[in-house]
Amino acid sequence: MEPRPFDRTDAAITALIGVAALLYPLFFFDRWIGLLDEGYIHAIADDVNRGAVLYRDVYIDNPFPGSFHLLALWFRLFGTSVLSSRVLALVGFAVYAASFYRIVRASVPRAWALGFIVFLFAYRVWAFPHWQVYSYSLASATLITAAAALLVSAVQHGSFAWIAAAGLVAGLSAVCKQDYGFAVTGGLGLALLLLPLLRREAKGWTDWIARPATFGAGVAVVLGFMVLWLASRGALDEFVQQAVVQPLRGAVGFGAYPRLPDPWPLWGQDAHLREQVGHYFPSILVTLWWSSLSVGSLWRDTAFWDVTLKVVFWLPILAYALAAALWLGRGAADAARGRPASLFVSPARVLLLGFAGGFLIAFPPPRDWTHLMMIYPPQAAVGAVLLFDLDRRLGGTLRRVLRVGAAIVVAALFLSGFAMAIELRRQMSWPIDSPRAGVYADVQNGPILDDVLAWAREESPSGEPLPVYPLQPMLPFLAGREIAGGFHVIWPVQDPSRDVRIIDDLERRRPARVVYSLSQYQHLGRFQDNAPQLFDYLVDHYEIDRVFSRERLGPLLVGLARRPDELRDATSLPYDGERALDGAEPARWPFADVLEVEVGTPLEPRSARLRLRVDPDRPLLALSYGLNPDRWMDLQDGPFTFTAEVVPLSGGVPHEVLRETIDPAGDVSARAWRAAEVDLAPFAREPVEVVLRVAATERPKQPRDLAGWTVRVKPDAASGSAQ
Repeated sequence: MEPRPFDRTDAAITALIGVAALLYPLFFFDRWIGLLDEGYIHAIADDVNRGAVLYRDVYIDNPFPGSFHLLALWFRLFGTSVLSSRVLALVGFAVYAASFYRIVRASVPRAWALGFIVFLFAYRVWAFPHWQVYSYSLASATLITAAAALLVSAVQHGSFAWIAAAGLVAGLSAVCKQDYGFAVTGGLGLALLLLPLLRREAKGWTDWIARPATFGAGVAVVLGFMVLWLASRGALDEFVQQAVVQPLRGAVGFGAYPRLPDPWPLWGQDAHLREQVGHYFPSILVTLWWSSLSVGSLWRDTAFWDVTLKVVFWLPILAYALAAALWLGRGAADAARGRPASLFVSPARVLLLGFAGGFLIAFPPPRDWTHLMMIYPPQAAVGAVLLFDLDRRLGGTLRRVLRVGAAIVVAALFLSGFAMAIELRRQMSWPIDSPRAGVYADVQNGPILDDVLAWAREESPSGEPLPVYPLQPMLPFLAGREIAGGFHVIWPVQDPSRDVRIIDDLERRRPARVVYSLSQYQHLGRFQDNAPQLFDYLVDHYEIDRVFSRERLGPLLVGLARRPDELRDATSLPYDGERALDGAEPARWPFADVLEVEVGTPLEPRSARLRLRVDPDRPLLALSYGLNPDRWMDLQDGPFTFTAEVVPLSGGVPHEVLRETIDPAGDVSARAWRAAEVDLAPFAREPVEVVLRVAATERPKQPRDLAGWTVRVKPDAASGSAQ
């Protein structure tokens, strides 16, 4: 028989679920911080509150504007900080959980619906970092789930006013994130259209379209307001390019995103999955315990994780396909035979299929763990209803086995989630030193963040922009600074004019400091390949001032300082043509033009030779030397000994003027460039060779693009004549 109708007891339970969803995460909601996704939405909301118009003044990578403006409004009401946004995330999950109870309760008894809510509370931790932080996915998913709950109530009570309200809320969801908003809105609209057919309720064409038209009208009102608002601010053309054309271009032109793991081999270890395990493994487990899990016997010697991950990724699709075949097939058969509509095509179930199907459609690449988690609860709700159907068909012992098994699984997920929340609180214990934070990071990342923010406060004048490249927009937000050119992140498939826009702004405002992360996502490509013009500009105008690194495989950032114009315009390499240089190749590294020298060994030395004639009035050479910063993170070789000799070409004994050994692989403090001045006054008016060498105890596997030198003439000792 059909579950009893939603009553006052259920309404009270719904309110209690909302309160519990607010209270349950309080002991861990302020732990962890996201430099990219969380920082992106915070920095752009901050721009809104500075008066910027999105798309026109700030480049937006794909999303519609709603979630940014919602967070900006929240900041104006409750303060600008990460902690403030976490409270908004709590409110979002409370609405989400309460709405899900209404949706699921319409198809199953109260006990089953409450069991699903326990699962949802466990999911909240497993979905990390979603629901831990505010995001446009959270805002859109919350709103479209609330819209689905309104539709369930509206259809059951025959209220067109509630259908219109559901349309308005669904429109707001699309304005926050168009893929969830449009796909799920479309699924719900299709369900409204199919209901009269499956239940044989239509008496005329108006009965077919009245409910979907009312729902669609609410969506159209919100979208129409958004379009008019953007047009009134001169941002409509840019909106179309950035939020409509750009996502399509990225879907076609960027193929590096992960896809669903191949289901075969199902029972063995999968080499391809393991190569990309960072995409597929639960993010919370990676954050808390990957260093131990990755060397444990369960991962090393068995296929447990391979099989489990494949099942988790494919189960939503299989569960949905089964439910759609059973419910719609039964409904179509009943309609064809003139039988009364059955429980299988109740309005709640048809709407649930439209709701969950929309989320499946809104799961394009990247199909990784974090994106999978946002489409999981609707499919889990479908699975809960399928289990309820199975429970009704089973006899005594089998029914008890099913119920006990389901209870054990839900309890295990909840208890493991609770344990992970406790561990998250324990590990994320470093309070970030910024009034805009209010949250805690781990002891690996927290000190680095504090170092960068302190350096910015000390070295960058207040009010100046603080550009941060390529993917850490949380840093300028925490520093309370603007960025340059309206671009918060640098990655592939962005506006072709991006580099020029940023460079023009950098030239206009000339910020004294820039932050650059050498820790980058390999699948997104290198910064210098994604933004070649901007990279060249930074090399020409900035140099490494500070290195922020505390552990070998930990975060690695550098602070760049703008070179004085007179130094930047000085001759950078004191030689003229190939005759003056042997054994080295000019190269452009982050952030210097260098003479790249092949690394040798004491028995097989490699040298670079600069020939020049010493001007007695300007006898100083300024040298700097070190390893390619792009190689610091994955470096296995070393230590390296840098030597410089001066050899009089007219005859005489070579003079060693520099010798230093550094080991960036073993000592993170060696991740820096050294500087030295070589006084050539004893060789005044003589032609000399400056011999530069780099040697390791063993020849590196990649001896090139590794070690290098810069040779500059300081402004007060400029332009010794090269020959």
